[in-house]
Amino acid sequence: MSQHIDLNARTRAVKACKQKFENQCLDWGRADCVKLAALAMRKQGITVPLLRGVRYSSEATALKRLQDMNCASLGAAMDATGLVRIAPARALPGDILGLPSLSPDWDVALAIVETNRAAFGFFGPDHRGQSIRPLEIVCAWRVA
Repeated sequence: MSQHIDLNARTRAVKACKQKFENQCLDWGRADCVKLAALAMRKQGITVPLLRGVRYSSEATALKRLQDMNCASLGAAMDATGLVRIAPARALPGDILGLPSLSPDWDVALAIVETNRAAFGFFGPDHRGQSIRPLEIVCAWRVA
């Protein structure tokens, strides 16, 4: 049996994420790829208990919190949410992408699918919330 996918709800979730984070500079614990992915999940009716009570305000603290959750990587933490990995080519608006991270400390940087050609996340030299056409996608998770 196939699952019904509400593209309108997914589009609303993407719009909510863009409204909150567009043009914001990366701010650990407030405006970062984890907060973006969590909002995309919540806006689509998925609770994120893994993040409940987790606070961080720097990259070092974020890495420590990841270790505290017994997750070896950000990708492993996403797997621990219960979302299913999918082929990146099958990703729909509102799904979460793992893109190559610019930092050696992270296995992926998270973004959300905006359209079949664009992703929204924290990109560019100043890591602002913006849309891009990713050249490489490491992995993807279905938000369902």
